[in-house]
Amino acid sequence: MPQWYRRMSLYRPHAFSLVELMIIMTILVILILIAAPNLTGQWQAYRGKTQIALIQQTLMFARNQAISFGSRVTVCPLANNRCDSHWQRGLSVFIDINADGQLGSNDRLLLSTHSFHADDTVQFNRARIRFLPSGLSSGSNGTFTYCPGHKESQYSQALIINNAGRIRLSQRQPIRCQ
Repeated sequence: MPQWYRRMSLYRPHAFSLVELMIIMTILVILILIAAPNLTGQWQAYRGKTQIALIQQTLMFARNQAISFGSRVTVCPLANNRCDSHWQRGLSVFIDINADGQLGSNDRLLLSTHSFHADDTVQFNRARIRFLPSGLSSGSNGTFTYCPGHKESQYSQALIINNAGRIRLSQRQPIRCQ
């Protein structure tokens, strides 16, 4: 037997056959289908925590800016430069010089967040939150709720804003969006 033939017979390819690949892919698909429902809950929990933290940081920023600039600062969702009650659109923070709830030519936009996830519910009991130069939110007190996925999500979060302008995370459970 020639030398080159012996070397060739000892050489075996180190690849998978098509059948082996199909078996591995089938096993992976089954594992993913088993794990997917658990991952949805984890994703909703993550979204609930991070989005309520974003809202809290935005509100604290607005209060600090009102105190720092000595001006009235408004937080609301904007539609055509006017505050409306569709909080799903995201938050806009602006210096509201004439206190009309509109982003006018004399007003200054300080911060704007992205819109929230389409499946989530975001609610506040007013169309805008107003911080006075003293940091008070007189007349803007209320509860800000964020419900990821659906209105009765176990991962819902809420922020409470009092008349003094203080913002705290609600400890009440369960939190429901109306």
